[in-house]
Amino acid sequence: MTNDEMIQQKKITNAGNPAKPTGEAGEKMLARMNESHAALTAWGLSFFHWQGDEEVLDIGCGGGANLRRMSGHIKNGHLTGVDYAKTSVETSRQTNAADIAAGKMDIREGSVEALPFADDSFDKITTVESFYFWPNPPENLKEVHRVLKKSGTFLLIAEIYDHPGLSEEVQENIKNYRLYNPTPELYVRWLQAGTFSPMLRTHAQHKPEPYNYPQYEDISKRYIKMRYEWLPYNYTLAYENATTGAPLARPLNFRGDSQGRKYADIPDEYLWGDEVLVAPVMTPGTRSRKVTFPEGSQWVDWHNPTVYHRPGTTATVKAPLDRLPLFVRAGAFIPQYMEQIENVAQYDPRFLTIRYFPSTEETSYTLFDDNHLSPTSIEDGQYRLDTFTGRRQNAETQIRISSRGGYEGMADVRVFTLQIPNTLRAPRSVTVATDDPADVPLRLDRSASLRAIRQQGWHYDASTRTLSVRITYTGNTLTVTIL
Repeated sequence: MTNDEMIQQKKITNAGNPAKPTGEAGEKMLARMNESHAALTAWGLSFFHWQGDEEVLDIGCGGGANLRRMSGHIKNGHLTGVDYAKTSVETSRQTNAADIAAGKMDIREGSVEALPFADDSFDKITTVESFYFWPNPPENLKEVHRVLKKSGTFLLIAEIYDHPGLSEEVQENIKNYRLYNPTPELYVRWLQAGTFSPMLRTHAQHKPEPYNYPQYEDISKRYIKMRYEWLPYNYTLAYENATTGAPLARPLNFRGDSQGRKYADIPDEYLWGDEVLVAPVMTPGTRSRKVTFPEGSQWVDWHNPTVYHRPGTTATVKAPLDRLPLFVRAGAFIPQYMEQIENVAQYDPRFLTIRYFPSTEETSYTLFDDNHLSPTSIEDGQYRLDTFTGRRQNAETQIRISSRGGYEGMADVRVFTLQIPNTLRAPRSVTVATDDPADVPLRLDRSASLRAIRQQGWHYDASTRTLSVRITYTGNTLTVTIL
């Protein structure tokens, strides 16, 4: 957009009075907002999971574009728009005339101060670029909560950045409700949470890049590198999503083993796949937080694997600024890529580290891989699945590795480094055996360091109580026994 076009757009906005559009100038301003808010609105709505039968409310519906966009997701439900500006109501009705005529949508005049709806009316409520005009946000949010169903979702989209010409009212709301770009501390916290989200991007109107916060450069780099380290795990989550529909981020009760409001009402914890529990810190100055652990298995502190939490309990955990509270299910296998890379094109799945958190119960995990290029590898059957099965019984730990499938160009030989944290002592022996009873199990040699192992061997780090076993794998079933 040229400078002259920007000046013209600003004139349209100012003349139309965005707080309460009126008359012909207001109609022009609403038409401009329908267009200029499109990308932001599409991004915000991408966080919704649609069933198609929801009751949906849009507060401050403006020119009606948000309602029109959401209508495409609703098949058997109903949409309602509300705005306290008569011009907005009329414009929204024109924008959505067909849906209104079909009985799919209703648009009425009303204010967020007293929404004209019964309690627990809506599954989803949205408001786009209107929050800064709400007369009393704390009370208005209570009104939103009143009409939102107990299991419903409220989406507030507010693109705020400091620039000349903002009214005193808007400036006051920005100040009181922190509608501005994050402080350096919160930037770090959001980057940590973003590391375990489907997309890790730093978007903002002002200073979105990590280098703008040099005082926290080391922390930012660590979590950006973690995103690369978790590539094999995340790629497998994407496979699960494509084949089963399971989301990457999951509520604590997703698998049905953690029932009741205790788990359903937790808004600030989530499962990353089935094996990982993420509990982000989202308020400034916080250095600890309460975490509720799902039922079913014990949970191991990722940062300190000597610490276990019982299922169904709640504990206060430490959360210094450089630590995202992160836990893994006992028995979990977490595949990692520990080589230093700068982009995913450098990812080489021939060299993987598999972290195993032993359990006395037998557990398994299946890792997905393909050629990383074809969008139809699943449909074409061009992929490989490696299954890791493990159990710790008394002093013996066994890990079984088997494979099925394959794809053109895959490596014949891979190197797996099995890492087992919280191993109290160095093992007496580590052997690798095939399923062929005629084969003699291979006894691996101990090495002075992990780096010194060329192809196969093991190393025990007494300072971290971590056992590392490195093996070469050709796809034939193997069993690693640690005594």
